[in-house]
Amino acid sequence: MAPRGNQQQQSHQLQEQNQQVALRDEPSQALVKQDSRHHDHHAPIFSAQPKSNIVSLPRRSGSIVQRQAYRMDGSGINPVDLVCNRLTVWRRAIKNLIKLFEEYVAIETRSASSYSKSSRIIVVPFEQANGQFMDSGGIQEVWNAFRNFSMEMGVRHQDAVNYMERSVLRGLHAIKHDIKAMLKSILRDKRLKNNALYEGRAQVDSLVSSLDTAIHADSQTPELAYQFDDPLLINCAVYRASKNLNDEENSLHENVLNLQREMAIFEASLIENCRGICQRFEDFRIENRLETGDVFGHVIEAFSTVGPDTEWKEYCRRNSGNLIGDNAPYKTDRDIQYRNQHHELVQPIKVGLLERQSGFMRNWTEGLYVLTPAGFLHGYKSTHHFDENPTCPEVSIFIPHTNVNSSKNYDTMYQDNAFEIRGKNTQSRVSTEKSYMFRTFDGDDLQDWYTKLVQISDRFRPMQTNSFGDFQNRALPPMPTNDEDVGAVELQQQQQQQQQQQQQHVHQDSVGQQNQQSQHLHQNEDETQATKVVQVPAEYVHPQHNQDRISNEAESSRPSHKIQAEDDDDDWDTVPQSQQQQQPQAPLSTEGK
Repeated sequence: MAPRGNQQQQSHQLQEQNQQVALRDEPSQALVKQDSRHHDHHAPIFSAQPKSNIVSLPRRSGSIVQRQAYRMDGSGINPVDLVCNRLTVWRRAIKNLIKLFEEYVAIETRSASSYSKSSRIIVVPFEQANGQFMDSGGIQEVWNAFRNFSMEMGVRHQDAVNYMERSVLRGLHAIKHDIKAMLKSILRDKRLKNNALYEGRAQVDSLVSSLDTAIHADSQTPELAYQFDDPLLINCAVYRASKNLNDEENSLHENVLNLQREMAIFEASLIENCRGICQRFEDFRIENRLETGDVFGHVIEAFSTVGPDTEWKEYCRRNSGNLIGDNAPYKTDRDIQYRNQHHELVQPIKVGLLERQSGFMRNWTEGLYVLTPAGFLHGYKSTHHFDENPTCPEVSIFIPHTNVNSSKNYDTMYQDNAFEIRGKNTQSRVSTEKSYMFRTFDGDDLQDWYTKLVQISDRFRPMQTNSFGDFQNRALPPMPTNDEDVGAVELQQQQQQQQQQQQQHVHQDSVGQQNQQSQHLHQNEDETQATKVVQVPAEYVHPQHNQDRISNEAESSRPSHKIQAEDDDDDWDTVPQSQQQQQPQAPLSTEGK
């Protein structure tokens, strides 16, 4: 029987679930909100073990609970171990059968030797007979037949020894060797290892923890978001790591399923080979008249009741929870679920293709750009670049630290569908400002990009107001339909500016009129108040001044260590004339008495 390497090859590898498409037609699936629905039948969950060898011991990263979750102890399955254990038991059973036939060989060898020795006991013609018996046709012929029988039985037993050594034992040793080769090939097959699952689960868990930290930090201090990693990029890394983990599990699923099918064929061949060895051994015994078939024939009858796949089907039925069924589903993107997967900070504001102008050659280069809720504009060379390494964009701009106000370029913005982002250059000591020029593919896309970038840019700034107290609108001017309408747009802008100036003049005139009216009102009040003079008798005024003088002397006679109250405002104690008019005339009547 040929070893596993020369047997049936494993089936095709898993196809990629998300094929590359045109950049303009479909963005990366890591930025698309995934459906949270589940399948009716869950995909199998495999147990895993960390890598370990003599050179490097397994890393003990994470807590005990985390390591158990990575291994999936108690909930994960390991069909490869089951198949290996079954092969080990098969190998032991064949070794046991080999020992039995080796014992048969020893017995037959001793029998052949004993028969050969027994043939030497009889001596014909008889000793010291002296012609008392016939040389032929007499009793000495009978004794001669006994000697020939012993010799014949010795030869037959020796032939049985030779047959068992050359056919039976050699066949059984070949079966044992095939089992050993099959077992070694399974243990050495890297496609059947589950160590990658352990590493993948640890990586996903670490990224999910980083995502939680980034979301918490950005939620608490959004103005310091530039000091932390963008939650959206971490979420893309989590999604990519989860997708790679699913691909590893699907690949292991496919390889284990092929292994189970190959194991069924291999076990059927083991049973048929053992049946053939026993059948040929019985035929040999019958041909050599060692038996008539009623002794070793019971073994053949027992074999006839066992089908090639009887044992394997029963084994699969008993271990259905630990083996993979033929109809078991594979994992898809819908099975990717983790904490904060649908948080608002990991949902992109806008994703699309833009052209960015290079700094030296002034060439336009197309790329994928992502505007995130944290305030970042990340640029990638392509969708493939984003899918391969989302955490390392080609350019990242923190929009709240920039100025997207391109009003001075309104005349030419729509002609080129371009806009500019300016900000402080922290990487150069020569230039204090750095700018990025972008270009869209149409005017609608330009308006959308510009509006959303301005909203992000003004997030942590105080709102600017105009002379009327209204908030300024930084939206783009109306988009021209063609090149001929550019002059009309300029004329419309001038008209709008004139209208604004007229509104300012009207506002100023109204404010002036209100001021004049208020001045007239104050003058009238002063005239009326001047006519209403309070007449105070002299006898009332002098006592009042004397009281004030006495109180002032009393205040000056106080100790110097006490704090004196000082009034910075001269008018603080002045009583308005209107209040004097409202005072009751009781003091006047009192002084008269």
